[in-house]
Amino acid sequence: MAFGAGVKKRPAGGDSKGVTIDTVPIGPVPDAGAHETPVFAPGLWAMVGMVGSGLLALASNLPGSPFGPHAAGLWPLAAPGPAPWWEGPNIPAWAKLSDQASTVTAGRLLPTVAVVGGAGLLVLAWSRLWRRTGDGADLRPRTLWSMVGIWITPLLLAAPFASQDVWHYGADGKAVLDGLSGYQPASLIGHSVWTAGVDAQWATRPSLYGPGALDLSAFFVKMSGGRPWLAAEYWRLTAIVGIALCAWGVKRIASSLGADSTRATLAGVANPAVLIILVGGIHNDALMLGLTVAGIALVMSGVAVGGITLCALGLAVKPNALLALGALAWWGWGTRRRQRVSGVIGATAAAVGVLLLSGLGAGGGFGWVRSLLSYGWVPGPWSLGPRFLGVQTGRPIEAVEMAGSVLAVLLVIGLGRSGRWVSGLGWGFAVLALTTPTPEPWYLTWAVVLLAAGGLNRKSERVGVLVLGAMILGSVIPPGPFWWFSGVIVLAWLGLVGLRHGVPGRADIPEAQSAGSSMTTGI
Repeated sequence: MAFGAGVKKRPAGGDSKGVTIDTVPIGPVPDAGAHETPVFAPGLWAMVGMVGSGLLALASNLPGSPFGPHAAGLWPLAAPGPAPWWEGPNIPAWAKLSDQASTVTAGRLLPTVAVVGGAGLLVLAWSRLWRRTGDGADLRPRTLWSMVGIWITPLLLAAPFASQDVWHYGADGKAVLDGLSGYQPASLIGHSVWTAGVDAQWATRPSLYGPGALDLSAFFVKMSGGRPWLAAEYWRLTAIVGIALCAWGVKRIASSLGADSTRATLAGVANPAVLIILVGGIHNDALMLGLTVAGIALVMSGVAVGGITLCALGLAVKPNALLALGALAWWGWGTRRRQRVSGVIGATAAAVGVLLLSGLGAGGGFGWVRSLLSYGWVPGPWSLGPRFLGVQTGRPIEAVEMAGSVLAVLLVIGLGRSGRWVSGLGWGFAVLALTTPTPEPWYLTWAVVLLAAGGLNRKSERVGVLVLGAMILGSVIPPGPFWWFSGVIVLAWLGLVGLRHGVPGRADIPEAQSAGSSMTTGI
């Protein structure tokens, strides 16, 4: 730092009549490369997000709210009113989903406005964090998770948001406790408070959840003392555990790939869409995802047995984790033939063992396979077949589902060759979620979390997470189909652009490392 000293200067030659220059003292000269670290007020944005989630909880409990079905008064905080069949607002006829009226009735306008406003405030708070971290602000993990905890606290008081699935969990658990197989239709338990909130179109169909999920449902039903809402709240706490496991796993995976772990966690786990749909909606997908992501992180850290066991436990919650288990078996032990054989054998043994053990209490660890093969699918409002093919069931629907499964596997293998198999798994989950005969918004969280874990180093992945999040949130506000199918079109365009530019080959990346760390190549 230079300071002026009031020095008098004379011209050369000793001329005493020369001009003198008095320099003026100045302050320190700032470093041209220095810049002030951005700061933000986490307390303010924590409160903004909490108000948003409070509005969501309020909307779910208002009389006749379509966002929090409370059939037969199952949810104690909900005001009296009829339980609508569909878990969303009435919408205009041109965007009609199922059995909705042609307009938004006055009785449902208030909860719809509350949901839009609440989701908007949460997104505003989240986007502020995203922008600041992108500008270089330091967001400590403790601060981030304190904020997320404040955001989701009001959701603990929300009726099951935009879904009736958790009531089905309770009916499955009651069936297991009554000595029935968990893979029998819930309607077999007869007239019961446990079936009062189950959507009629699913009550006559067998469960597709894994035996681990059925065991937990039975345990929660037993602990609830006959109160379905308490069993549902146990599942909500389990979903929060799953979110915590996702946070731990995403941070470790992104760090091992050389990515910004804070922004990856912020995009994939602290994402408002993920929190609202998994915690507010109470879905076992949160536990499945948490176990799977944590398992991947362990294998990438060299703890192969523990990691593959966690992934197998995720499979026992929901069979969709099979794609992640297969990807881990193929890429987690290295790229040599012997390593891959070891991975496949280990993954198979872990899956069979976990399914058999967890199936002892649920009436068969592989019952979901039989249920899947004999399942009568019900086209939903987000199904591709009715929207683009004009069909409800049959060969075209099965062809779309099969094509989606094949494409998901190809994405994991193809992107894995360039060291990006975690991102490939995220895209594969997105394809599976969209091509199933009955897509649901919470299925998209599988892709959001895994894409974030992959590091989000590519613009297509960042755009993909943004689009998937918009589809999740847009599914609960009118007109839901517009947001959903617009997102499908954007994702298809991203896929076509990716094919046009090609997938980098192995020569473009560092040499794959040995078992336990071969997946840490850059993306």
